[in-house]
Amino acid sequence: MAAKPDTWMPLYWGDYLRDTMHLRAEGHGAYLLLIAHYWTTGQPLPDDDDYLIAVSRLEAKTWKKLKPTLAKFFTVADGTWTQERVEAELAKADKITTAKSEAGLAGAKKRWQKNGKGNDSKDGKGSSKPDGKKDGTAIADASNSQWQTDAPSQSPSPVQSTATTTETVSARASPGPKADAALGLIQAFDRTLTAAWGANRARPWPAGNDLAKARDWLASGVTADDLAVLLGSRMQRMAADGKEPPKSLAYFGQAIREYLKSGKALPEAGSAPVAEAEPLSAEEALERENMVRRAAGKRPRLPSGAIDWDAPEPSDGVTDFLPIPPEFDRRTKKEPADGKP
Repeated sequence: MAAKPDTWMPLYWGDYLRDTMHLRAEGHGAYLLLIAHYWTTGQPLPDDDDYLIAVSRLEAKTWKKLKPTLAKFFTVADGTWTQERVEAELAKADKITTAKSEAGLAGAKKRWQKNGKGNDSKDGKGSSKPDGKKDGTAIADASNSQWQTDAPSQSPSPVQSTATTTETVSARASPGPKADAALGLIQAFDRTLTAAWGANRARPWPAGNDLAKARDWLASGVTADDLAVLLGSRMQRMAADGKEPPKSLAYFGQAIREYLKSGKALPEAGSAPVAEAEPLSAEEALERENMVRRAAGKRPRLPSGAIDWDAPEPSDGVTDFLPIPPEFDRRTKKEPADGKP
């Protein structure tokens, strides 16, 4: 079927929990994201680790650990991950949608074209009943048998492999090449971002809508090289102005649309002007460095000449430091026995 993001997806929790009791939280999250992506695209998942890592939102090392477990829920063959249950539900949804569409057309035809005239009256002037019952009957009669199929029972029988399911799977084209190209755009975006802000500001994973946005840009003729050129100078200026790095490709959606709409040729690599950033002051440079150190759990550096009273005393036997005079050292100063100063 031509799946849409808003197509209702049945999820039988009894069946799901029975089959996934051995999964931990990250396994549940990854598996649900995989089948959700499967459903909204209407396509089997490509057997591509980078693509599946992006869809599941897992770190590469976590994906490597969970992949054998998650793969057991799918049939991995011919470059795709196919799941029988999802395919069967897609086929069922396609059948229901088609039946409703045909029923609606039949009802409309019966309502508006009976006796070759309009509505259901003999004179073609329309229905004479103000309550609308006559008009509604035609559609209801034609589609009544189909509406109930929209509400599956809470305990459906196990889905069996059918010829319809097999035909549906084989009829769908593998998204491999398109997926690779879309992933290339996402990677180009991240490389450009890292070049502008530094590796410490790199995104831990793609945004949820990055894949859809990358496919839109691909359809508009934007390649990974084009993206690096178009966004390189913009990101450099943003970083120089102290702005935060964008979280997703959608941040530049309007800019890309306007550029393509202008009909201008894409600039060659290195030809786009990049605004030179003003040199940072010593205080600004120190603050940026300390932001990174705090994020890494390290102690911040102090300005030149400042004394870190909380710093531990050196114990390497090499570093020289001035001892605290006894009269100022609380650790050694003793109070008088009578408690008076």
